[in-house]
This record gives sequence, C-alpha cells and structure tokens, in this order.
Amino acid sequence: MAEYPLLESVYMNPEELPWIPWMEGVQFKLLKANPINGQFFVLLQASKGAVMPAHYHHGTVIVYTIQGAWNYEGENWVSKAGDVIFEPAGSLHTPQMLSEEDVIVLNILDGLLDFQDDEGNSILKLNWIAAIDMYKQYCDATGTEFKDLTKF
Repeated sequence: MAEYPLLESVYMNPEELPWIPWMEGVQFKLLKANPINGQFFVLLQASKGAVMPAHYHHGTVIVYTIQGAWNYEGENWVSKAGDVIFEPAGSLHTPQMLSEEDVIVLNILDGLLDFQDDEGNSILKLNWIAAIDMYKQYCDATGTEFKDLTKF
C-alpha cells in the first residue's frame, strides 16, 4: 500500500444546514467548501419565475437536478430530475426555471462565478470564500449555529 496521508470521509447532512435567502425566489444551502482547491458544494432551490442573472464561469460546474425543470436561455435542452449538466470554464449563461414545482439542484463548483448585468458588468462574484461569508452572515443574523464547512 502506498504511503500517502489518509484523510477521513466527510459526512454532510443538509438537514442540519439552513436555507439562505439569496435572490428573489432563490435560496441555497452551502454543504462544503474546500479552501485547498476552491471547490464548493451548494444545494440551490428556485421557484418558477425566479430570475438569476447571467453568469460567467471561471471554473467548471457540475449540476445534478433533483427536482423540477430548468435550462439556460437560448439552449434547446431541459434538465429534469436525474439529469446532469457539465458547465465548462469559460461558459456564460442565464438560468431559467421552467417547472411549476420548485427547482432543486446540487451544484459542484470549481472557482469563481461572475454574475453580470445586461451590459456585461460584474454585479456579484461568488466563490467558496464569498459563499462561506454569506453563510456566516446568515448564521450571525438569525442565531443559527455556524458549522465550519471547510474542515476535513
């Protein structure tokens, strides 16, 4: 057997973590953040008609659809429960929620998302640090227990 340092698996129970209001009709649960490689895991829930701004990917994103139906403006596919979307670094798109029921997706994100206005100006940058900050601010404001989601 190779002599590498062994790390234990990390168990994440989403029921123990709060839904954090984000944009109108959109909330998220931060599940894990890796300060070593910048990867973070987020459950996202969005209601029909929720509008998220266009965003540019500096890293890759994998999206697993748990519930509902959605796509990106201008795309000819619709992601439904059980579907997986791979978003390469360098992509730009605008999410659309299509189902009557809430859309719930698991996002595995590498690096930075740069949310943009209609003119292409940056309005919000989201990476693991910003996600942890939003989670901490929510916990502080609501008296919710803050769990260190960066530990291994």
